[in-house]
Amino acid sequence: MVQKTMVNVYPIRHKNNDIEFLIIKRATLSYNWQCVSGSVGDTMGALDHPKGEDPLECAKRELFEETGYIPTLIHPLNIPHEFYTENEEDEGEKSPLHLQEAMKEIIFYNFIACIDQSQDPVLNPAEHTAWKWCSFEIAYNLIEWAVEKKLLRFVYNYLITNPLMM
Repeated sequence: MVQKTMVNVYPIRHKNNDIEFLIIKRATLSYNWQCVSGSVGDTMGALDHPKGEDPLECAKRELFEETGYIPTLIHPLNIPHEFYTENEEDEGEKSPLHLQEAMKEIIFYNFIACIDQSQDPVLNPAEHTAWKWCSFEIAYNLIEWAVEKKLLRFVYNYLITNPLMM
């Protein structure tokens, strides 16, 4: 059996001595705001993804496909799998039950992507309808699902204690 594997990519840029996150709004799946994400190779049934792709290659491919950006730096981030479990005390809406169950079966690889390109992202309208560069606070408030709020907070706290040089 093939292990289901996905990546989450958190595009960031520095602006006015602050960190901004790029979040994108899905065209489907409750139309929620999120980071860039996608499946590694064909592990989730995507026939158009390269077989044998590793998570780093996938992160770069998904970032380019979903935004048109090529990062100046892409940094792997080890987020413990328990962050993908929603708890009663979590802020935000619970993701749909079928997704909560599916997340238990998936291995996630997470990356921070430093972006220094000044042009707007180029979205695939079949996947995403809007984008926004914004502060952590604004991104956190726009994101609805509890699991994605927890992940964004983890990334932000990591960046505060481990600044990345672009």
